[in-house]
Amino acid sequence: MSLKFLEYDKDTEFQYGSKSINLRLVKLTSASAAQQPDYIDALVDLYHHILPNVSILDLRKDLSSPDLVHLLLMRLESDVRTEYQAKPTRMLRRFEYPETQFEDFSDDSDPEEDQGQEMVLKVEDFIRNRRRSQFEKQVRNKFPRLEQTLKLEKSDLQFINSELIPLRKRDLLVGALTLKNVKLSDFPATNVCQLLYIGVRTRFQQCKCGRNLLRTAIQYETKAADAFFTFAGSDAVRFFRRCGMTDDPLLCGRFQQLDEDWTDAVPMVKMIKNEGFGVGKDLYGEFQNFMYRKYAAEAYMMKSLCEQNEELKGKIDEVQKEKDQFEQQLALEKARCIMYEQLVQTLEDQLISNGIQPKVNQDEIVSKVLKRK
Repeated sequence: MSLKFLEYDKDTEFQYGSKSINLRLVKLTSASAAQQPDYIDALVDLYHHILPNVSILDLRKDLSSPDLVHLLLMRLESDVRTEYQAKPTRMLRRFEYPETQFEDFSDDSDPEEDQGQEMVLKVEDFIRNRRRSQFEKQVRNKFPRLEQTLKLEKSDLQFINSELIPLRKRDLLVGALTLKNVKLSDFPATNVCQLLYIGVRTRFQQCKCGRNLLRTAIQYETKAADAFFTFAGSDAVRFFRRCGMTDDPLLCGRFQQLDEDWTDAVPMVKMIKNEGFGVGKDLYGEFQNFMYRKYAAEAYMMKSLCEQNEELKGKIDEVQKEKDQFEQQLALEKARCIMYEQLVQTLEDQLISNGIQPKVNQDEIVSKVLKRK
């Protein structure tokens, strides 16, 4: 799928390997998310999967802050149920881990191995017969949360039925990001839209969900912002650069005050507006504002020039490659000419040794041979 802006509450088709999947973009504010705690659980689950060094408590604290905006990419319930029917092992994962852990979002299952059909039958037998089930020990060891979560009554059979199982938001969530509008204490006239978290489930990261999600956020959620800012992990700098952000130290320097807790993080910014960065009406403030805007423009111009320079280097490499091929062909033709000259000389020597004086010019013979070729 090519990069484009997503539309809220509308399905968008993404390419997922050889198949296509439909995802829906949902926007939540802090107020609406607080009324639907299942969304917060899903976001904590996803962000902790992407940032395992950030504790769950810190994530919940950050996501409970006011004035946040969450953009979520959700799968359709019908698609998830179809997947559960084909691979029931994913449906059973919610019972597999201790309560303090979260399901693995990765998709590293072997297509040749059992996808859980037999295990579903064993769990069903255990729910129906409890201690009389011959699979009791195996099911208890495999799914320690089963008894904690369910009453193990016959009505609980819905939890192993792909068509009846209640789906949680975390089952539908593919990717999300969280934004917060902040002001700089040193520059109160500056409005900054800060990206707090962004994450995409591992097996969907090749669908370009993250880039489309981020581009949509920058396009629609920064109307009142002067800059879009984030602290990027060192391994994510390239991703944010592709999305139009820069880690230029002078441009990013004034945003360092936003957060001092991040380690191994690179501040990155995308300037939305060039206005609003003044510190007052005094002459120095106007001068500083002017110089900052000028530097921002020059920084982006340099970025563009560097990209053009890389493109020209690629073209030069192509020309050099063609030149090398031409020189190889020329050397080959020269070798052939030498071979023809030696052949003519040999024939001439043979004629002379037999008492025959050749009357044909050697250069003329070589010229005719080359013309025929």
